[in-house]
Amino acid sequence: MSKYTITHACGHEEVHNIVGTNVHGERDKKAEWLSTRLCYECYKKAQKEAVPVPDVGYVALEGSEKQIAWAEDIRAKVAPLIVDGQEKANAASHRNPAVAAAMNAVLQELREQSSAKWWIDHRDTIDFVWMSKQAKEKM
Repeated sequence: MSKYTITHACGHEEVHNIVGTNVHGERDKKAEWLSTRLCYECYKKAQKEAVPVPDVGYVALEGSEKQIAWAEDIRAKVAPLIVDGQEKANAASHRNPAVAAAMNAVLQELREQSSAKWWIDHRDTIDFVWMSKQAKEKM
């Protein structure tokens, strides 16, 4: 286990704990590879800028500053699911209006959820299966 101070491609320095043997220069190779990558903060920023978040009409969040920041990241990941769910509900509206109405109700509840704590508590459960289950419970 060794600590390496790496100057990343973005110019920022970070200390990395690189584990493993160095018999064949493994840690040195890992340190060299890390120097070709962005630091963690620049990577996060680049990821956020690279993927546009669809506007799904979320309401403003309530909570602490840290909770709101975390919940915004969670909502950004859920936004494409809401867009997809809306498209599926619209496609199903002529075949099964009750299912479409229930799904639209679930999607609207997600858009109107203002508690940052709720988003954090449900961050690992919100997916299309969860939305479908919630819609079936509304029927």
